[in-house]
Amino acid sequence: PSTDTPSCLAGDTTGQCTQPLRCPVEVDDVWGITWQSTPPGDVATEPCPASQAGNARRSCSSDAVWMMPDLIECGSTSLQAFAGMVERAPTFIPGSSSPPGEIIESTSSAVEELSRLTNGTNLFPDDIAVSLELLSMFFSQRQMVFAAESDMPAASYQRGFLQTASNLVTEANQRSWRNLQNVRPPDPATALGPSQSCIT
Repeated sequence: PSTDTPSCLAGDTTGQCTQPLRCPVEVDDVWGITWQSTPPGDVATEPCPASQAGNARRSCSSDAVWMMPDLIECGSTSLQAFAGMVERAPTFIPGSSSPPGEIIESTSSAVEELSRLTNGTNLFPDDIAVSLELLSMFFSQRQMVFAAESDMPAASYQRGFLQTASNLVTEANQRSWRNLQNVRPPDPATALGPSQSCIT
């Protein structure tokens, strides 16, 4: 990241400091966010990078040092829209009275769509969190999918589930995992653990 020169350094004893201590402007090349100069103890808020919904936040410590940015709200608008559609779908409502065949088809299709949305793109922290929640939801439907008379739903489910899990843990997404764990530690076993047994 590139920064400007602080107007006043912490611990200055020269008596030359005439401006208030502040965290300096910083251009974050990793996340694509420019953090504006901020007073100590305050939290800076900036829009998430283009194509991402929400706001990013970053605390300026009491001694005017930038802390790790909080990007938990930053996520793909298309993935958020998909998650909202899934959560509203009758087939995914707990205790759904939808016919088993409809639930099986919806689950298999949704898992494959999630694998498509998370493939070949650098995911932001909220994308990781949303995907984990969706995988957990889909995993709860696995018994019905694998009990189907046809092998097609099971194959589709297995392929989509494992591909999504693989998409989430690519090297390119490690920075989002670190940011997410710093703000809201997830339990990868909740969703990624079942990938070891989603075919049983």
